[in-house]
Amino acid sequence: MRIFFFGLLLLASSIGLAQTKTIIGYRSSTLSGGQRLIFALYSDGSRRCITSLPANRPSNRVGGLVKLAYAPEAKRVLNPNQFGLDKYYSPNFKFSVDFRNSTESVQNKRSQGVNLFSNLAVTETERYAMPFGQGLVYDGESGLHGPLEGVEYFESTLSVLESRYQAHVSGAEKGYWACNIETSSEWYPGNSGSAYPGFPADRTGSYNTAWSRSWDDSKNISILCESDGVTRTLEQLANLGFYKWEDEKNIRRANRVILLLQMARRKSPVGGLCSYGCSMYQ
Repeated sequence: MRIFFFGLLLLASSIGLAQTKTIIGYRSSTLSGGQRLIFALYSDGSRRCITSLPANRPSNRVGGLVKLAYAPEAKRVLNPNQFGLDKYYSPNFKFSVDFRNSTESVQNKRSQGVNLFSNLAVTETERYAMPFGQGLVYDGESGLHGPLEGVEYFESTLSVLESRYQAHVSGAEKGYWACNIETSSEWYPGNSGSAYPGFPADRTGSYNTAWSRSWDDSKNISILCESDGVTRTLEQLANLGFYKWEDEKNIRRANRVILLLQMARRKSPVGGLCSYGCSMYQ
């Protein structure tokens, strides 16, 4: 009888302890496949998976930031391994790093978190084997414009530039295409280093640079102005003042950017994405 009573006493004590465990919060997370998991968190540190959150629960958000010690690399050296490998990343987020390293395979770069591979950072074999949606064709200005880079980009007719793009624009063959336009972003009369008379001091000339002839050798070239359809020499256009030149420059640049993107779209498969870019300096 004493043994039975002692057993009842232990059972009652256990029930009493169990009754002191309370829910202190809930935690919800969504897996990569879209499945949602909800846990009830208890005061004793345990948790239990539940089907839904109670309607009367208090709501708040808790966030955290973990900073890893960063070991600076030498110039032109990238060491992404120091941040850890095989981390989870969302397939909806594309990360591409254009660095060339013959010792790094595509698989190694995947483990570093890269999931969009530029044609500049992979071998030709890896590029052709890349699944659609994971490859980025990066077209630089020297390849796109060649001898037209700089002032001749603006001086040339649209038909001349279209022929150039037809032969040199790649398109988003593996899902993504981006270009980088720098020298051909601005265009002003006069030689480099000084502004044309009547122009703002910070709008220095685009001529007599590594990409162009001098202004004296260029000022008598005639162009069909796309802002009003009138044929003028470059000097005549410049002498109409800064605002007329600026208007013509902006219209010519817009027409040429549209032509470039139209060609990239024409050469891209269905589902490919095209993007225009230029340097931060420009």
